[in-house]
Amino acid sequence: MYLKFALRDATIIGLAIGFWWLAADRSAGVGVLADLTGVIGGVLLGAVGFVLHEWGHVLAGLAAGGGFFINENLRSPSMFSIDGNNTTIRQFTISSLGGFVVTAVMIVVFFGYLPDAWMATHVARGIAAALASLTLLLEVPLLLFTLWQGAIPAAAAVRIQTSQQPQATA
Repeated sequence: MYLKFALRDATIIGLAIGFWWLAADRSAGVGVLADLTGVIGGVLLGAVGFVLHEWGHVLAGLAAGGGFFINENLRSPSMFSIDGNNTTIRQFTISSLGGFVVTAVMIVVFFGYLPDAWMATHVARGIAAALASLTLLLEVPLLLFTLWQGAIPAAAAVRIQTSQQPQATA
């Protein structure tokens, strides 16, 4: 199932980068077409940030040997759920940090390297800021609570509807 998500997400990333390369500079102009180009380009680039954040969690967690339930619904943005019964605090922490690192890199790239004059940049930065805020408001407290309690809370291990057994191999 990882391969199906990888193909889905590679398609999203490819479309976003292709659109950005071909059209995002047009969002520096004035008018409806410039605005539309800016919104589409910014949303697509923001989606890349979200997708990479999720992959950061999964790849770091797999590298640490953590267990996951894999979602079978490719239309869902949620690729996985932590298997709280087969994942240690250390593995959960590493998985959490994987997503956090990707988000930090996204913030640096979006705010440090994208052209300021493009509307697409501003839309992408807004989405990046929203995603980083969600990480700070939802995921960081969950990790801190886990470390404080010494157990992975049930909220972190909500099982996605799947018929598969937990997967823990990279």
